[in-house]
Amino acid sequence: CWTHVRILDPEPIANLTVVPWPGDPANFTDVAWDALPGAVSYQVSYEGTGTGRNVSGTLGGIVTPVRQIDHAYAGLTTITVTVTPEYIDPGGNVFLAHDLAATDTLDRSGGTQQQDQQNGQPDQDQPSQDQAGQDQQSPKPDDEPQPDPDPDPEPVVCALPDDAVTAAEITGWRDALPGTAAAGITRFNRALEALGVDTGTSVTAMTAAQAQGVADWLGNARWQRIASTLTASEACNNPQPGQDQPSQDQAGQDQGQQSSQPDPEPQPDPEISITAGNDVVEGEDAVFTLTASPAPAADLDVIVAVTATGDYGVITGTRTVTVPAAGDVTLAVATVGDGVDEPDGAVTAAVSAGGGYTVSASRGSAAVRVADDDSAVCVPQLPTDAVTAAEVTGWRDALSSAAAAGIKRFNRALEALGVDTGTSVTAMTAAQAQGVADWLGNARWQRIASTLTAFEACNNP
Repeated sequence: CWTHVRILDPEPIANLTVVPWPGDPANFTDVAWDALPGAVSYQVSYEGTGTGRNVSGTLGGIVTPVRQIDHAYAGLTTITVTVTPEYIDPGGNVFLAHDLAATDTLDRSGGTQQQDQQNGQPDQDQPSQDQAGQDQQSPKPDDEPQPDPDPDPEPVVCALPDDAVTAAEITGWRDALPGTAAAGITRFNRALEALGVDTGTSVTAMTAAQAQGVADWLGNARWQRIASTLTASEACNNPQPGQDQPSQDQAGQDQGQQSSQPDPEPQPDPEISITAGNDVVEGEDAVFTLTASPAPAADLDVIVAVTATGDYGVITGTRTVTVPAAGDVTLAVATVGDGVDEPDGAVTAAVSAGGGYTVSASRGSAAVRVADDDSAVCVPQLPTDAVTAAEVTGWRDALSSAAAAGIKRFNRALEALGVDTGTSVTAMTAAQAQGVADWLGNARWQRIASTLTAFEACNNP
């Protein structure tokens, strides 16, 4: 998912490493670097020179800080790699931040020279067969007889960290990912290849440095364990000159100690819980927080069912919420305000069962109260003989045009009842209507006065 970003206080890419792939053929080169905050992807470009042939290429849209380059030529002597971060501007356009790029050059010719030194110098004098036989069969008199070499030496056992991962654990983490998490599945497959597991894919084994880069990028305890395990394995397989190797007896003891330790428990699927934010007023968003424990190794899609009480325009039903590797995410559910006085309501969000996670038994659902902000409408307590506007209109229209004062009084009563009479008269108050009733001693006006008194009591409690 592309996101809009701003680059604040930019720092160039750090710790760019370019190393040859340790296997055959030699037409691969591994690249790793530290991830930059805010970068949505990276572009990797390379130029290589060899005997009679040069190669170059550009790889874009890379989302993880590790990459293997297939330059389709095993005879390169040097290869220069440049990694440039990619960002998205406020207009939604992808651009390359060239000022934050990093470049590194690998001299691949050194590997051949080192191999020659290990196999012996070609011009070094070799002993003749006669001399070799004399050296082998004629030990000096003072020499102690040497014991025969052990035909079946004990294997060297390396010391792994206490929290070393097993292939079974990594396989479980990989298989728990949804099929859409292709990048996460590829990373786990590369780690499995590094542990000697044939994943049946074309990925290359991950190095300890690359695993550490992923751990730093994700901030993930699982990948830190993978990086520590691969670091110990590489230290054992590639000892430094002068590094002491364990004796056979010590190796046997270490092996016995390791075999007595139980395999680490496989990591369970993350448990998803949900908590509600503060109560809201109609028209505001109801906010929930989803938390995965432990945090997932990669983005995890969680199904949430939304229900509501009250008429607040909430869109109900199920929706998919993605929990990132950070372990928590916010869900906002919109409500709609109106001018209708109504009872308060609520929005409820509940985690539904899905793949790759479990639902918390105690915090699987949460509710946010939605308060109505409209004033209550008063219903007047009218007397049993209350007048209607139609009655008052009939009494007015029955008067002759010469009775102007009576017509005006009825129009003022109608205005008080909310009828627009089309005149400029002001609405009559209940007290004024009662005065007319007392003056005329008229039952009609007594009913008008009682009705206006009930309306005024409701509007001015």
